[in-house]
Amino acid sequence: MVGDSCFSIWSIHLTFGNFWCIIVENQYFPQLGEGVEPHMGKYTQEIRSTAPIIRDFLNYMLVVKGKSQLTVDEYYKDLRTFFRYIKMIRLSLYETTFEEISIVDVDLDLIASVTLSDAFEFMNYCI
Repeated sequence: MVGDSCFSIWSIHLTFGNFWCIIVENQYFPQLGEGVEPHMGKYTQEIRSTAPIIRDFLNYMLVVKGKSQLTVDEYYKDLRTFFRYIKMIRLSLYETTFEEISIVDVDLDLIASVTLSDAFEFMNYCI
């Protein structure tokens, strides 16, 4: 179990729901993160080196939606945990520690392949 990094049902609604809304409605802004210097948050350095699609989403939430840096940091932790879980299950990375699973290669294809069952299995994993 990964402790406080797991989604709560509320986090899934906010993070997972908004993330999919952007993808499904074709409102993904690939250049949004360029030149944007967000307020320094606890995870700013880690966010800068994450997958471009995740970084762009987080910048969108910060700049366009006006979410606070603390909220964006929490979104990042939720997404990082979720995609680590997805990669652990799909790539059978059971021998790798959870924290060592990189999400730098998360892309639109991986996101599009996530099912509702994946989300429910993730919630069960977090319990």
